Amino acid sequence: KPVEYPIYDKTNTKGDNASQIYYCYQYSPGVDLYPLPDYIGAVNDIQLDGRISVFHNSNLSNGMTSGLIINFPNGEPSPEEMRTLHKDLNEAFSGEHNAGKLFLTFSEGQDLAPQISTVESANDDYYVVLETRISSRILSAHRIASPRLVGLTVEGAGGLGNNADEMEVAYVHFMASVIEPKQKVVNKCMEKILRGMGMNVSIRVIPSTLDFQKIVIEE
Repeated sequence: KPVEYPIYDKTNTKGDNASQIYYCYQYSPGVDLYPLPDYIGAVNDIQLDGRISVFHNSNLSNGMTSGLIINFPNGEPSPEEMRTLHKDLNEAFSGEHNAGKLFLTFSEGQDLAPQISTVESANDDYYVVLETRISSRILSAHRIASPRLVGLTVEGAGGLGNNADEMEVAYVHFMASVIEPKQKVVNKCMEKILRGMGMNVSIRVIPSTLDFQKIVIEE
């Protein structure tokens, strides 16, 4: 059973109210309880990235093929059998988890031997373009100016040894536009709690210094 705790109140901390919860969050328009994450604009792309991974994994697990069509030329089944087959096919082949599985069809014909053919999948360029788009949108949602900042290579760029300046600029931008504003919110919340305890203090984070010329190793 859930245990209920009172919300933070510096004037009421006795008895059952000794343990309290202070909720520190940034305001989101139209959201009163749980604010939206900064990366909300890329949620679909994050989910898509995971589903594509499952799709390719399923293709490998189901025979390392692009899928098969198996046609039985010995007549059509009854309407009830066709409805059952249609239902079974939807359950068997819909979604990324069922990539690469078999597909069955029936038809009239004199040759009663099963006919087997392959199904061509999308070309490799499609997945390359899709992966690039997904990566770009996820990085943008997290406000990361350069992929190198998180260890991702840039297609067509030179060795890592020549990119120290780019990484340093991206790091400074990320700290100023993302990290420091979050630090100010957390610091303000901590100061409020400490002042409620009688300590009139001001909190700040001392930034670390990085030498990108030493961090980046030339290939």
